[in-house]
Amino acid sequence: MSEPSAVEPTAGRSLSQELQLMTEALAATSRQDEIFHIIQNAALRVLKAIGGAVLLLGDAGSTLNVAASQGHAEGEACVWQHVPSDHTTPAGVALMSNQALYFEQQNDLLEAYPQFSKRADAGTPVARAVLPMYLDEQPLGVLIFDFQEPHDFPRVERRFLPILAAQCAVALGRARAVQNLEAQVAGRTRQLNEERAALDAFVDYSELIGTETDVSVLAQRAVEVLRARFADCSGGYYGRSGTRWTLRSWTGDLNERPDVLARLHPELPSDMPFISELLSTREFIFTERWDAEHMGTENGETYGTVAAYPVIVGPVMEGFIVLGLKDASEWNERDRAIFRTVGRGLTLALERSEQSVRLAAQNAELEARTQALEALMQLTQELGTDTEPLTLIQKAQELTLDLLPPGFAAYYEPQDHRWRLLMQTGDAGSAFLQAAIDEGFPIGHTPSFDVVAQTGEPAFIDAYIRDIDVSSGEANHVAAHATLPLLVEGQFRGIFNLPIFRHHQWTAADRALLITTVQYLGLVLARAQSYDALAQSNRELQASNSELEAFTYSASHDLRTPVRHVMAFAELAQKALEKTPNDKAQQYLGIVKQGAQRMNALIDGMLVLSRSGRQELDMRPVDLNELVTQARRDVEAEFGKHPVRWHIGELPQVQGDRDLLQQVVSNLLSNAVKYSSQREVSEVQIWSERTPSGWRVCVQDNGVGFDARYTDRLFGIFQRLHSERDFQGTGVGLATVKRIVLKHGGQVFATSHAPSGATFGFTVPAGR
Repeated sequence: MSEPSAVEPTAGRSLSQELQLMTEALAATSRQDEIFHIIQNAALRVLKAIGGAVLLLGDAGSTLNVAASQGHAEGEACVWQHVPSDHTTPAGVALMSNQALYFEQQNDLLEAYPQFSKRADAGTPVARAVLPMYLDEQPLGVLIFDFQEPHDFPRVERRFLPILAAQCAVALGRARAVQNLEAQVAGRTRQLNEERAALDAFVDYSELIGTETDVSVLAQRAVEVLRARFADCSGGYYGRSGTRWTLRSWTGDLNERPDVLARLHPELPSDMPFISELLSTREFIFTERWDAEHMGTENGETYGTVAAYPVIVGPVMEGFIVLGLKDASEWNERDRAIFRTVGRGLTLALERSEQSVRLAAQNAELEARTQALEALMQLTQELGTDTEPLTLIQKAQELTLDLLPPGFAAYYEPQDHRWRLLMQTGDAGSAFLQAAIDEGFPIGHTPSFDVVAQTGEPAFIDAYIRDIDVSSGEANHVAAHATLPLLVEGQFRGIFNLPIFRHHQWTAADRALLITTVQYLGLVLARAQSYDALAQSNRELQASNSELEAFTYSASHDLRTPVRHVMAFAELAQKALEKTPNDKAQQYLGIVKQGAQRMNALIDGMLVLSRSGRQELDMRPVDLNELVTQARRDVEAEFGKHPVRWHIGELPQVQGDRDLLQQVVSNLLSNAVKYSSQREVSEVQIWSERTPSGWRVCVQDNGVGFDARYTDRLFGIFQRLHSERDFQGTGVGLATVKRIVLKHGGQVFATSHAPSGATFGFTVPAGR
């Protein structure tokens, strides 16, 4: 059920009378819903409209949304919800042009906007008025009134309806201003340390300006407050007119002195002494014993003292209030406080409108920066999974186009003296332009690309110059463009080009987004190149390792036959010498057999090493405690009765190949006992440590240690740091340990405590 009208209808009223009543009703309210109710009731009642709607601009300024409707069936007004504020709808056209639209017949609307024919039916309004609402030259929204029958909008109605829209805008602005002003006044009043009289004056003035936003009205009320406080004063407000100053508002007493008022109206120059002082000091002036001749003013001799207050908004002085006291020769502190307070009130009101504009701009910039950051985060995720250069470039094009007005993206590289297209996202918008793109642009005759390639600096063009790069007519639909160099490892690679089909001013956020995107794209392409080079090196290394392992395995097998022959013939020679003893010959043959046995041991070690490299890993959970137990039994059997004192800590379970890891543990424990076997008792300690990436397993002995200068040789094949006489061995065991551990993704290490032992160990990554 609708609310009762705030202005009850009375037969015989003229439109001007209705307008007067509506204005009085609007002045009595500051609530937005009541304002819309009054406006709609007035139009529906006076013009016999069947329905009305109020559409307001959304926060982003791109859509109009229904704020109120009356006379429509439930849900009927939703056709106006979220309509674009551009030329595609009558509401958008009216708002963009600041001109009322009148559609007297249904065909008028359908011819202008054919898309409405899809919604036309028997209940569709036949006539319609669309009225823009502006406040301080800023668009607020539109009023829409619908009529069931064809409606001829006479001249008087075409005057009445724009006034109705203007009144609605003023009332709406006043309602918003009251809320904003109350909040700002509350903050400002806390900062005032003036006398109680100044606070009273400020409160009074705040009440007066609480419903106004027009600068001239605010200034007039300011001088009226001063006139009410100082009965013997005259004054006014001068506003900026370029480099001169014009009287905009004045106290009522000057109306009774037209001769004085006429002399005050001409524009004042900025080089007048007291105006120059205001501009330079930007501080209020209290002048005792006013000297009109010295100050360069006329008719100032009747004032005992004069004060001026500069109204400064941001960095600019927009105007000043000037007030003269006739019967006083000086300003007391209370009067100064009142005058300053009124000046501050006017400044506050003007700052409020400026702050609204700045806040809107800041919000737009913040939104753009937020979108840019989100796009860069998405770009980071998208580009991190691919290494194909053109695929990476295409993804960067798609993401940047999502944040820009309609257009397309193209990537070019120099080939055969032309800029050749390698990747395009989006339609070029013209078959002629697409043909030119496909053909390629000549290097040296395409300024938009050539300059960027030569300087290495991006170019952001707000208004594209026709015919600069292509023949006349091929790119007339391109309004703006951005062109950026793609650098990979500091070297120029190509051109990242973004033509836009409508006028676009490249903001700081746009520039930062595109520059960062293309720079990041260059880094990703450099990384992809590094990956390719690394993969190729790995393939070559793997092939080399395979050949080496095959050679080692083959050589080991091939060496066994001659060694076996040496052993066999040495044994036959020894048996032959048993019949004819020869001690010297027996000694020599013994040396030959020992050499052959050592050669067999070396061959066995090489085969073990080769198999450890070629063997596929059988990954499964492995308990290192079980491996140590088995290795300990093997070592005790190997070294017989030599006493060993074991110190074994709790060891972890890891992922690995059990048989290969058994070789690692057995080799390390065997070496620990072997190199400490000259001690009375071998002390062997085994423990593990948790690391950020996995486990560290250590084996420490109390043996002879080693020379730390040769640590890097310990794990090389056939490398030995002790003589064969002191400690037997082939020099293959630690090399085998290293190969197995590296194959598991770990590392080997060794630390000498000579002459009291050494620590050997290995790491195993977690989760393998």
